[in-house]
This record gives sequence, C-alpha cells and structure tokens, in this order.
Amino acid sequence: MDDVKHLRNLNDAQLAAVTFVPTTPLQILAGPGSGKTKTLICRIAHLISHHKIHPSRIVAVTFTNKAANELRNRLDGLIGKAEASSVVLGTFHAICARLLRQHGSEINLPRNFSICDADEVKKIINGILKDMVAAAGLHGSNKRIEVRDSVAVEYISKAKSKGLSPDDLETKAQRDIASKESLPKGEADPQFMLQVSSIYAEYMKVCKNNNALDFDDLLTYGVKLLQTKPSCIDYEHVFVDEFQDTNTTQLQLMKHFAARHGNVSIVGDPDQSIYGWRSAEIENLTRMIKLFPGTKQVFLEDNYRSTGAILAASLAIISEDTTRPPKTLRTSHPYGVTVTIGNCADEHEEAVCIAEEIKRLKLISGGLLKWSDFAILLRFNALSRNLETALQKMGIPNRILSGQKFFERVEVKDLLAYLQLIDNPNFDPAALRVLNVPKRNIGNKSVEELRKRASKTGKPVMHTVEKIVDGRIPDISPPLRSKAREFIQTMRDLRQKAIKGISVASLIRELLMQLDYAEHLKKTQPDWESRWENVRELITFATESSTAQVSSQSNSVQDDDSSSTDAADVTRATTTASLLKEDKQAGLVDGDLWEDTSPLPGEDSSLSDELESTNPLRVFLETTSLSTDVVANDEDAENEKVIISTCHAAKGLEWPVVFIPSVERGTYPFYRSEDTEEERRLLYVACTRAQVLLYLTHAARRKLGGDSKEAELSEFLTVVMKKNKNLFTSNKPILGHKEFSLLSKVLGRPAPEATAVQQGVQEYYKVQATSTAPAANTGGVLPQPAPNGYSQGQSTNRTFKFKNMSTEQTQHSQGAMPAVFTTARSVVGSLPPVQITPSNKVSKPIAAPSTQTLQTMWATTSTTVSRVNPTIGSGYTPGNASVASVSSHHQIRAGTAASARPSHAAVASSQPIQAPRGQFSFSSAASSLSQPSTSSSTSQTASSSEPPAKVAGTKRRLGMSARGPEFPRKK
Repeated sequence: MDDVKHLRNLNDAQLAAVTFVPTTPLQILAGPGSGKTKTLICRIAHLISHHKIHPSRIVAVTFTNKAANELRNRLDGLIGKAEASSVVLGTFHAICARLLRQHGSEINLPRNFSICDADEVKKIINGILKDMVAAAGLHGSNKRIEVRDSVAVEYISKAKSKGLSPDDLETKAQRDIASKESLPKGEADPQFMLQVSSIYAEYMKVCKNNNALDFDDLLTYGVKLLQTKPSCIDYEHVFVDEFQDTNTTQLQLMKHFAARHGNVSIVGDPDQSIYGWRSAEIENLTRMIKLFPGTKQVFLEDNYRSTGAILAASLAIISEDTTRPPKTLRTSHPYGVTVTIGNCADEHEEAVCIAEEIKRLKLISGGLLKWSDFAILLRFNALSRNLETALQKMGIPNRILSGQKFFERVEVKDLLAYLQLIDNPNFDPAALRVLNVPKRNIGNKSVEELRKRASKTGKPVMHTVEKIVDGRIPDISPPLRSKAREFIQTMRDLRQKAIKGISVASLIRELLMQLDYAEHLKKTQPDWESRWENVRELITFATESSTAQVSSQSNSVQDDDSSSTDAADVTRATTTASLLKEDKQAGLVDGDLWEDTSPLPGEDSSLSDELESTNPLRVFLETTSLSTDVVANDEDAENEKVIISTCHAAKGLEWPVVFIPSVERGTYPFYRSEDTEEERRLLYVACTRAQVLLYLTHAARRKLGGDSKEAELSEFLTVVMKKNKNLFTSNKPILGHKEFSLLSKVLGRPAPEATAVQQGVQEYYKVQATSTAPAANTGGVLPQPAPNGYSQGQSTNRTFKFKNMSTEQTQHSQGAMPAVFTTARSVVGSLPPVQITPSNKVSKPIAAPSTQTLQTMWATTSTTVSRVNPTIGSGYTPGNASVASVSSHHQIRAGTAASARPSHAAVASSQPIQAPRGQFSFSSAASSLSQPSTSSSTSQTASSSEPPAKVAGTKRRLGMSARGPEFPRKK
C-alpha cells in the first residue's frame, strides 16, 4: 500500500484533519460540498498505514447503508480490499444488531430475534389499541383511547431515543398532572402521555413474546449489552459520520465504543442538522466536548460543489441563525449565475413554469444537461402533485427519489415473512401476514380471532395454530384446523431444512415450489411478470450473500480433504443446531415450537459466539431488515429522469440545477414545526444541493385544504433581501458561452459544441411553435428572435412573474420590467417587430433563427445590440452576446456597472464568503437593458455606464413594470 497515497490532493484543512494525532478527540466541522467523506476516509487510511492501528480495531459509523457502502468502496481503493473489509463499518443499527447476535445471551436475548420494520410496528400497536378499546368497553369504562397508532409509534420511538422506559413516561405524566402548571411549548398533554405510557408498556410485552426488536430497540439493547459486558468490544478508534444527526442513545453508544481508549473522530455540520423530528440533537456536539475533555476542532471551509452565487445566497440565509457556531465557506468555483426568486399566480402556474424552464435549459444546453441533472426539492411530499402533472404534460420524464424500497414490495415482504417464521416462529407480524398467502380461505375474522386468543394466552400465533391443527386445543370459529394443516406442514418441513443447513437461495426455491407462489402471483397481480422478476432478484441477492459467507467460512474451517462448500454446510448446520439448543436450555426459546421436528444434528458441538454471525438465514434476514435505503430497481431505472425529492431525502446529494418551490410562510418554516432554526437549516441544505443554477419560487395564492389562500414569501428570504438586494435576481438566467463553460467545468463534461447548441435551440423553437398560434403576416417585418430562445407567437394571459426585489430595483428603469419570469407564450407575444432591409424582406414570419444566425450569436463577443424589447433581457442567449441581450449580459459579467459584482478570481480566492455582507453586489439583468430607439431600423451600441433612456407615456401597473404605449394592456 502506498503510504502517502491518502495524503495527495488534500487542502490544508483536510490535511490537518487527516494527520491530527489519534489520541486527541477530534471534531471535523465540514460545510456542504467541502469533502468531508474524503477527509474521513483518508484519516482512517492514515491511522492504518502510518499509526499501524489494525483495521479490525477501527469502527466507523454512518447513518445509511448507502454511505457505508461508499465508504467501503473508497477505502478499498486506498488501503486494499483485505484491510478495508476488516474495518468495522456500518450504521449504528447494523453494528448493534451484529453485537446482539453474538452476545445477546448476556442480557437474556435469544439470538434468533426478528427485527420489526415500521409497518410491522404499526400493526402491533394497532392490535394493542383494539384490545384496549375492547377492554374499556368490557369494563364499562367511559375513558376514550385518543391515541392513533401512528402517533403512538412516534412518541414511543422518541422515548426510546432518549433512553426513557414506559415507567419513566408514566412517572413524568403523573408528576405533570399533580403539578397543575402550564407545560412548556411543545410538551404533550400529561393525560395523553399517560395513555402513551400504557401503550408503550404493552408494546414492550408483545415484542418480548414475539422475540422481536424494532430499530430503536437495537440501539437501547446495544447500550444495555455494552453496560453489562463492556469487554465484548475493543475498538481503538471510533469514527462517526453526520454526528449532528445523532440522538441521546447514539451518543451513549459512541461513548461505550470509545470507553477503553477514548479516541474519537467525528464529522458533522451543525448547519445541516435537520432531523430533530427524528430526535436528533444538535446539542450532542457540545456534549461530546464535555464527555471527551480536550476535544479539538478543525473546520473544512472550502466548498467544491456550488458556485459563488449559490454559496453567497445560502450563507446569507443560514447566517440569520445567531446560535450557530461562527464559520463560513469559500468557493472553488467562479461566481456564476445569480440565484433566481420567482413569484407565480398560484401553484398550478408555478408547476407549469418550472416544467417549461427545465425543458428550456435541457434543450438549449446542447446535450450538456441531462434530465437527471434537474432536481425539484419539496418541503413535503404533497407538493409534488401539480409538479408531476406539469412535467407529464410537457413530456418530461421524472421520478420520485426514495420511492418504494425493494424490500418493501408485496411479493418480497411475503417471502421474507415466511423466512422470518422459519427462523423465529414467535414472530406474530409475519405469521399474521402469511396465514392466508396464498389464499387458504382463512378470512380476516379468523385471523383476528387467532390474534386475540394468542394475546390472551401470552403465546405466539404460530403456537396457537399448531396446537389447533394437532387437535390439542379447541378450534376457533369459523373452523381453522383443515385450512391451516397444509400451512403448518410446509413450515415444519422448511424449518427442518433450514436447521440442516440448506442455503438461503435453495430455501427460497423450496418455499416457492411448496407454495406454488408463481401461480398465486398470476391470480392476484396483473403485473405478475415484473413481480416475479423481483422474486428472482431476491434469490440472486440470497445467492450473493451465501457466496460471500462461504468464502469467509472456507478460509477458517476447510480441511485439506474437504471442499469449501462441504465445510460451509457443516458449519451452518452445526451453528444453527448448537446455538438453538443453547437458547432452548437457557429458556430463551419456546420448546413447543420445535417439538415436532426431528433430533437436532451436531448437538455435541460447542461453537463460539462469533459463529452465530455466519448463520446464513439470520444474516440474510438481518441484512434485508436493515436495508432501509435500498430503492427498488424499476424497469426504466436506468433512464434519465428529473428527480422530485423532499429536502430531507436530498441531504448528501447534489444536482447541477435545483428548483425549490413554495418558499413561503407556512412552508418555510413549516406551520407545524416547533423549531424555526431547524427549518432555516433545512432551506439551507436544500439550496446547497445546487451546483450551478438555483431557483426559489413562490405563489401569490396557494390552495390549502381545498381553500385558496394568499401566500407570502418566506421570512427566511425577506430578511436577507432587506440586507442585501443583490444576492437574488428576478430574471431568468442568461446562459451563454461562459455559463456553459462553467457548467461543463463543474460537471467535468466537455463543453457543448456550437452546432449542438444550435440544434437544441432550433428544436426548442419547434416545440414552442407547436404550442402557440402563428403570428399574423408581417408584410416584410421579421419577428425578432426572443433572447431566451422563444419563438414569436400569440400572447396569453398566463405569465410567470418574479416578485420585485426592492423599490430601488423596481424603479431602476422606467422602461424595463425587472420582475418578469415569463412563460414562452407570454414572452413571445409582446416582442416588437424589427424592420429589415428589402434584400432580406420576407412575406411571412420566421419561427426560428437560421443556422448562420445562431452560429453568429454563439461566437460573437461584440457589445452591439439591435433594438430590444424593454421587457425582455433575462432569457437564453446562445453566446456571450446575442442580438437581443448582449448589453445586459456583458455589463453584468464584465463588472462595468457601479454596483457590479467582483470578478471570478476574487470570488474564487481564499477570502471567505461572509454572508450577508453585500460584496456580491451587481446590477439586475433588466436594469442594464438599452431602451428601443425611435427608429425601428437602427442598431445602437450599448454602454454599460450610460443610464437607460426613458420611454414616454409609460404607466405602471400592480406587479408589473412600465410598458410603452405600443404594447396593448392585457386583460
């Protein structure tokens, strides 16, 4: 391994963090796009290569499986696959699950526990609520159960994340009731919490009877295990990524992981703490300093993702949070295109205009931008409806990020439920799911009756069904014995095969055959072919998992005279049988559930706890249960599509172009949120996902709950705009040669050829022509190409206007319209005709510029501008200087105006961007437009220092700038 490979291409701050002494606790506070993952990986490699710490004594905790896989892959490239595979790497939940499988008996936890997903937890809570309602009616109680299942799940999860037991909740509720004092804001009613505490207590009993843990239990039981047996781990150095998202229990786990040596390195950003609703506590950054005295901080402040304009606007927003640690960001890119703020009439117009702008940018980029380079980030999912409709109508492919997960699909969950029952017959959620899958004429009434009887006896559902089938307890009504006999026989047969060590893939194939599951899909699912492909993919996943385990086991157990496969089969069978016997002897497994099986093989074997981790079925189920961020592979997943995502789901991702709709009061901050500063951080996170272009839009009116109500721009933006008017613009971005060059540099792609841009613009003209009525015969007057790439057509009343930034900007030019972000139809309808010479005279309008014209527009750098419509100037120009908007384009980019922004070199320097400071002041695109001359055939040269000429006879309307008398007023 190259000892210095991991130190190459690091900036000063990253190098300092990577080489920091391992015996000092370290906080690496890294802003968005600052290379924090790279820094974390390089520090791990440095500890292994330079400080000679064995990889198996390093634990690195991430918050998603995707992040863990990325870390593992990048470590492979730095230190080699062998050493990288030895690093203990995964989420808190995965690491705790692994420890509990190996050492769970230390806290009386059976090794074959099942992991409940969110849907299964909700079903358990639902059953508890039904029983509580029935019990209240039976005893004549008038006390209503006012807790919904989803609310109970939320409060129980929050209690566990804070390390609170049911008794703790009940004690606090009783104390609050007795005190009769007003509760702090956000505190729930104590009577309500008293009911939650009783539901919580019953839920814990059900989970224990089911031999099941939920995701929060993995952490709380992990803490309990490390408190009981701290010697079960020996980590020399602990890494935690995204530390600002940790909760109380996770902080305790980190403390236990580092208890022996005290060496901790965390990576986080307090400005990106957006998961308070998941009980994340930003205060953990301060608590860590108290837990680990002498903690040092290193700041990563060089941003490699976004342009200076996006970074300046984002920092201005987050800087209004006065409680944040004082830190800034420096951009490594030029200033780029100013952030756009748009104001629409309503949510429908907002969606249409976003869709039109996406199509415009896609086509005029000459192939540089793909559909997947665009993202629309929402505060909540319900905002997607209008956007999806608008994108669909314009033929723009799109998909929802974090759609249905692969392991959440119906057919996959059915098969996993069977496998869970084979491994853990106590698990009621799985039993209740598959009792009638495939159909066995066991109706919902019978299933509910079984659940009630099992709940009364305190025995699992499968125990009750087996006893009924064997005739050892009375049947239920309607009768169940004959209907469930084949089901029980199948489960006993498969359970025996699993104990004998059959591979998971073979077990699934056997299950499919005995259930005739393919026929079940054909009868119940119209898209059964695609669902069967998901079944096949599950088998593939099981095969890959088994291959990896066989490879690992064969290294440690195979003899010279036996094959690796034989050795692995022996190990699996012996592991399962021996550990099952241990759990039965310890009273951790109900023996009745296994009394119908044949004698267990290998009962004389004595295996270490570590062999439990090689149980193929258990490892497979654990992997599927914890794969909460594996998205299903749709048939067209490889196709390029515009991404629609929530802001929360977008964290850690980036796109060249980002749209953030509904930036309004009530959305940012969200009206139900109790933490305004977290809402501000959420908007900051959304903005910093953009690399080159960022659009923030809002509506004058928005329909909420069926009622159309007035909407106002978010206070997060209005307060910034009062302090610095130049961080945002009301105009569409002008995209020319410089902008495309910057875009290609940021994306690492070749700049588009002039001919490709020309073809894209031509195509866009054609698209617009099909959706607009033809202009009247001009009789020798050529319609002027709009600078934003639109062709001339009939105007409509629908406009996409951008709210005026300030009074000064509104009044900067009496003849210009600074607050216009207009759709194609409304822009082109107001274009004034331009007289042409007789030699070029035509008898009908031309819908698109010629090839020669477009090439000239792309290549020219002249500041000569033809007569310009004063209401236009913020659209597309396929070059540094188009015939329509070159004056404003060059004035902004050359910085010749008095209020022009600094040069690219100044922005890209090492000086930090302190927002809001106003150093990125520049004139609006519309503010520098030359006004039309009185002669329709004369061209004029634009002067960046010369104020625009006044247009006589202008009038101002609400929400609009002045219009000349030649423009008819719209109704």
